[in-house]
Amino acid sequence: MHENNRHYYPRKREKVKIDGFFSFSVIGLEHDHVYVMIEELINAGANFHSVYDTGISNIEKIKKLYPSVLVCQHSEEIYNFSETSLIIGATIPKKRFNIGIKALESGKHFLSPKPGFVHLKEIEKAESLSKNKGLNWGIFYNERLYSESAIFAKDLLEQDAIGDVLQMIGTGPHRINLNSRPDWFFDKQEFGGIICDIGVHQIEQFLYYTNENSAQLMKSTVANYTLKNHPNFEDFGDAQFITETGRSLYFRVDWLTPAGLSTWGDGRIVLLGTRGYIELRKYIDVARNKVTDNVYLVNEYGETYFNVAGKIGLNFFAEFINDCLHKTDFSFNQTRTFEAARLAILAQQNSLKIS
Repeated sequence: MHENNRHYYPRKREKVKIDGFFSFSVIGLEHDHVYVMIEELINAGANFHSVYDTGISNIEKIKKLYPSVLVCQHSEEIYNFSETSLIIGATIPKKRFNIGIKALESGKHFLSPKPGFVHLKEIEKAESLSKNKGLNWGIFYNERLYSESAIFAKDLLEQDAIGDVLQMIGTGPHRINLNSRPDWFFDKQEFGGIICDIGVHQIEQFLYYTNENSAQLMKSTVANYTLKNHPNFEDFGDAQFITETGRSLYFRVDWLTPAGLSTWGDGRIVLLGTRGYIELRKYIDVARNKVTDNVYLVNEYGETYFNVAGKIGLNFFAEFINDCLHKTDFSFNQTRTFEAARLAILAQQNSLKIS
């Protein structure tokens, strides 16, 4: 490490404490990210009050993990619980919007895994209702919010390590695990399509790192190269955006991770600045080591490698709870949350199908 890069050394954040009693409930257990969300909310100090799901196996699993949780027979029960301040909606993606609307109309905050929306008209209504009610509508963009390397990259940018960000290139490969996927996974009417589903991560990160609130779609493509027996599925997508200030994004997402990779996907981000660049190898440094959260910095001082796994800390859920308690949005930017979803759907709808 060059002497002048030493002050960039990762520093762990103090654990955020929540400011009061906070209780949450869950509607839907179809998306596996919900288990991370539940556990992290509990770790932050929240009370897991109640759950509703139509799947017997899902309920059996959640009862085994959390024996004290109240299992409801109808979703309406959850909207009426005065104890519940937050509802997590982790159903099939196309059903999340209606859960969120009912949650806010019931005076409760809402949080879902990505994608939060599958239709443009949903976003406008959700944004208006969130503003009018003074309640948070959160989307767990885990590829940034749950990644220490992604958090450290922002630290580097704020310390002017590479100058102004000009471009981001992102790759979001995922392993498909065919045998474990439900039927709805293969029908984009249910989840919005590959750009809507996993491309939204790339867009959200781009807006965050560039401090932009919007961008213009230049082009987008989708393809189904390998699963011809599922004609409504896409295993590849890419898109290009540019902002009014000339900052650009290109990303590629796919379901083509080979069996030989030792993790679910070799997700990477490259941030090009006026005086250097940052590369994030989030989940593996392929063929070198299997640790997560690898960060490479190249600038006028030289080449620097950081491994920040366990060295930064993840405070999103505690910060989100405090936002709900105080009706703020410090843990995430509400405008960008909606805009990332909007841009992803635009790219999906305007994509050229190439296979």
